Amino acid sequence: MYLLGVDGGGTKTTAVLLNLTTGAMTTAKAGPGNIAVLGKAAGHRLLEELLEQLLAGVEREAIRAATFSFAGVGREREKSIAAAILRETGLRETAIMTDARMFYFAYLGEDEGILLSSGTGAVCCLQRNGEFLIVGGWGYLLGDEGSGFAMGRDAIRYALQDDEKGLQPAELTKAILRYYDLVRPRELQTLTYASVNPQNIIASCAEQIGIVADAGDKRAAKIVDDAASALVELLQRGIEQFGKQKVITLALAGGVLNKEGPVTRLLIQKLGKMRQKFEILDEGYTPAAAAVCHAAARVGLTLPETTIKSLRSISFYS
Repeated sequence: MYLLGVDGGGTKTTAVLLNLTTGAMTTAKAGPGNIAVLGKAAGHRLLEELLEQLLAGVEREAIRAATFSFAGVGREREKSIAAAILRETGLRETAIMTDARMFYFAYLGEDEGILLSSGTGAVCCLQRNGEFLIVGGWGYLLGDEGSGFAMGRDAIRYALQDDEKGLQPAELTKAILRYYDLVRPRELQTLTYASVNPQNIIASCAEQIGIVADAGDKRAAKIVDDAASALVELLQRGIEQFGKQKVITLALAGGVLNKEGPVTRLLIQKLGKMRQKFEILDEGYTPAAAAVCHAAARVGLTLPETTIKSLRSISFYS
């Protein structure tokens, strides 16, 4: 028997198949999984592509339970489309969650707390008294302050402004150009607008900005400080919804908020100056692996510690 977990995000869809007999795991990755964007036909093709990768030699009836999280299923119309897609797969014991809810589950499970995430975008998710709420997460066109996208956009703007003034590239600009394998700052504009997913391209240089900031570059340091400050503001909005507690469990997630990153260090410093106290968590599952755990819990299965450890080690970052 098997358990299946699938996470359809705005940039990619990932999946984990767990063999309950042997403990072996198979992973797969496909394109974006936002149901609101894909619609039924494209969503069905995406899911069938994943299942073909995962189920070589495995009958679909052997999947004991499956949990799916998709971007764009927070509304009833999109949720009904996702449900119709799943019915066509022939899988049994399926459940559907939003990608934000699964992301929260990956760090905090069913416990009360707040998840603050900064990756390509930025969002604050919280659960209290059985209610799940989302603060922020408006996307790169309407918000995402404190995200990798916002950081990369600011760095590219600095580069273009200096180039427009006839100034030599600053250290931050040189680092960004090296990262993208470009020669002139103006090429950053072409790179941005020629990309199918400009938010991903722009956000991907956030790590480089952090490296330059740690080396003492003032502009990069300002971008890092702006990101940390924006995330504190986002968190404060979340606390307003959550309600004050003596200590709030806070999970930090996303590529920008990795353990060793400068945004994380600065954010924690800023949190230390707040009256609100936090118990900070920074370890969780990748959402597709968390979906496997969710599927197991739904059918009353307790996974061995060795399996849980293996699920925690799964990563889809290249």
